[in-house]
Amino acid sequence: MNNLSLSRILKLIKFEFLLHKKYYLLLIFGAFLLVTLYLTQYLSYQRIDMTQYGEKNNFYNGAYFFYVIAILLFVVGQSFMDLRSKVSAERYLLLPALPLEKLFSQFIVKFTLAFLVMPTIFALSAILARWIALEFLIQWTGGITNIDIIDFDVLIPIKQSADWLYYIFILSLILFIPSAIFTGSQYFGKWNIVMVPLFIIVFSVATALSPFIISNLFNDGNKTLGYFLDSSWNIKVFGNEAPLMIYVLLVLFYTGAVLSYIISYYKLKEREV
Repeated sequence: MNNLSLSRILKLIKFEFLLHKKYYLLLIFGAFLLVTLYLTQYLSYQRIDMTQYGEKNNFYNGAYFFYVIAILLFVVGQSFMDLRSKVSAERYLLLPALPLEKLFSQFIVKFTLAFLVMPTIFALSAILARWIALEFLIQWTGGITNIDIIDFDVLIPIKQSADWLYYIFILSLILFIPSAIFTGSQYFGKWNIVMVPLFIIVFSVATALSPFIISNLFNDGNKTLGYFLDSSWNIKVFGNEAPLMIYVLLVLFYTGAVLSYIISYYKLKEREV
């Protein structure tokens, strides 16, 4: 059993869904119900014209932003649930599969749910909420008189006028944050939904402030934070000018995304030993 087997990976995926079927069903139907109720209530009672005031994107984007945070915490953040108790951990670690196969199976399950299934649930909830509000509620509540249907752009962070650096930076966040949360599941267990977001915040703030802190520690003349945020610190790469810190974060985020899976693999292998 030294080579990767697609058959074993598929069996692990099946095992995951059979063992945690109630959790996944509750997650999907709970998300659908909660989002539908929230959007229906908002659309029914906001007394504005959504199109006239340009509220469409702002409204859906705002709701979807918090929805994505919840997805990361309650889907990706709940990876390797079987490692959280001694009995289930022994059962899971003794399954006849390679650590890499177990890692792949968890990745496929969690990221398929997080980035394919759950966004679809949000879109369906938005469509249903719009229909309920227009057909049944607005005549009594006097809410939004012109409700646009949700756009695909709401689910994908696309900006028509953005340059390549914007997309590279957004991609770095999309890769790094879920990867860190995924790996944190093995280290923090049920506390992962608290500890990893806290780690990401502290890491980002410490990175952003590091030039300011280091300068004041090793230079005689103290420099203010504004000095490091000044536009003179911008650099140009392939025709795009941006603050130096953006490029530093890009390197850290992409490197962190790769290292997360390497760390996760060796942690799983260590536990099996």
